[in-house]
Amino acid sequence: MQTNNPVIHPETKISEQAPANVAQNVPELTQKKSGKFSNLIFIIIALISLTIAGYFAYQNYQLKQQQKTKGLALEIIPTQVPQPSSTPTIQPPTVAPTVNPTANWETYTNDEYGYKFKYPSEWILKITNNNDINSPLYVIKEILEGGEDNNYTFLIHIWDNPNKFSLTNWLKFMKDSNALPLPVETVELISNYTVANKPSFKIWNDPISEGKIPGKCIQACPILDIYFVYQNKAYRVQLNYEQEVTQESLDIFEQILSTFEFIN
Repeated sequence: MQTNNPVIHPETKISEQAPANVAQNVPELTQKKSGKFSNLIFIIIALISLTIAGYFAYQNYQLKQQQKTKGLALEIIPTQVPQPSSTPTIQPPTVAPTVNPTANWETYTNDEYGYKFKYPSEWILKITNNNDINSPLYVIKEILEGGEDNNYTFLIHIWDNPNKFSLTNWLKFMKDSNALPLPVETVELISNYTVANKPSFKIWNDPISEGKIPGKCIQACPILDIYFVYQNKAYRVQLNYEQEVTQESLDIFEQILSTFEFIN
């Protein structure tokens, strides 16, 4: 009897050896995958490290810049602070003392008619009285005269005013009595001036000026009249020119009137 040995085909060997090859390839694949994963982790860590390092480097840079800026500010600020300067002392303006032109003048006092005034010391005053008690009220009771020779005359005329007329009423009374010389009939008889704080009537009494401005010495030289009343008296202060009007004489006239006072 013939024994039949099994026939081994080459394919069978190959099929029996295949598992061994597969087993050998598995660790290689695992190693390759593990290496790639390790590389990835390394790269990630490296990127994180670089990011952190960059962040701190940037922060350090910013801190240095701030320190530089502060240092620069500390150096610049003192130069910008204005240095205190002393305030100049403002001296008050020097006021020249006021010179009183009447300081050295003489004083005339009239106790009977209750007034006084100052006048230039070189003047010589002349007093004329009317003692006739029966004289009409429009007649002058006293005349005071002074002034400069050949230039002008300063006069004060005084009337009785027993009825104590007001200034306007007394002027009308004098006009009606033909005792009030006026340059024109249309002059309004009202107060337009002040003497010793009393209402007064001022008028240029010559035919040329028409009561407003001093005229020329043509028909007559200018006459400046100022009328006022006080209690039972009436007054006329007059500047009677012998020549043309001068500013000096007008100034003296005003200075005399500025010193005029009532004493009772």
